[in-house]
Amino acid sequence: MSQPGMEKRRQQPRLLVVDDNEPGRTALSRLLGEAGYDVETATDAQEALQLSQMVRWDGVVLDIDLPGGNGVELYVRILSHSGNRRLPVLFLTGQPNPMLGLSLHYAPWARLVLKPCDPPQLLATLEDCLRKGGPAVPTSGN
Repeated sequence: MSQPGMEKRRQQPRLLVVDDNEPGRTALSRLLGEAGYDVETATDAQEALQLSQMVRWDGVVLDIDLPGGNGVELYVRILSHSGNRRLPVLFLTGQPNPMLGLSLHYAPWARLVLKPCDPPQLLATLEDCLRKGGPAVPTSGN
């Protein structure tokens, strides 16, 4: 039973953003934070894997081109830690990859977004992935 005057607060979806480009990572983190997400960042695959062992993420935003590997391989490794086979993910890339885009057709909680991207479009795509993967998206006015 809740106490009078106590409202049940909706928890912010937790996102992991992985990008080796510092200005891009900072801008993306700020955009997502202002949109109501709880954001943690990583600069490379090793840091992302360490975080994925400590935190349960509601979604992941991954740069495809990371030093020492790629975002798709990293996503598979994060999945093995999370136990969530439908973990929403946005793959970011400056290089179009038709084969990856085609394979994501079968995973509606995963999308490929080309950089540079329009912030409202990126947020709408992320929200769609989160809905299809299961976690709640933030409500307007957060």
